[in-house]
Amino acid sequence: MAFNDFVRWRQRHPRTRGLCLNINLSVMQVLQEDLLADIQSIAEAAGMNLGQLILEITESIFINDTARAIETIRKLKRLGVSISIDDFGTGYASLHYLNQFDVDLVKIDKVLIDDISCNMTKFSIVSSMLDLCRKLDLKVVAEGIETQGQLEKLRQMRCRLGQGHYFSPPQDMPVIEEMIKNGVTLA
Repeated sequence: MAFNDFVRWRQRHPRTRGLCLNINLSVMQVLQEDLLADIQSIAEAAGMNLGQLILEITESIFINDTARAIETIRKLKRLGVSISIDDFGTGYASLHYLNQFDVDLVKIDKVLIDDISCNMTKFSIVSSMLDLCRKLDLKVVAEGIETQGQLEKLRQMRCRLGQGHYFSPPQDMPVIEEMIKNGVTLA
């Protein structure tokens, strides 16, 4: 259903052409045998280009069947799908896996963003993560931005992408469509 909605939405609202559909996957979903076939089939039925799809996986994938997960991710990448590590920096990830998993985007966990304005340790960790991701040519999204202070600190660190309640709480499709009609920038 999300694929169909996404395609219809992009057709109705030309200003959304640059957006992608992000879908969170659990570790179990990533390791399912039929994942690739299902994604291809659903995308084809909806008329969606797989280059517009970003699959978000959590760091916990690293502690399960790593070899199988790596192979699945490689196959997804060959289809044009982008891969994002969600909630990065607070779980099981090691820097070694950033290379092994060939990810496109890292989403820094909200826990690290929470006190970034006043906690020098968190500021230093996030700053280092941003520097590393730049060197690895990875896009970075700061999750859970709730205050102007957090946003300012992230801008000082040259973090270009963020999400959180500071910008907007989660919204239903009709509300987002109204925002688009009123000229709110989504990207």
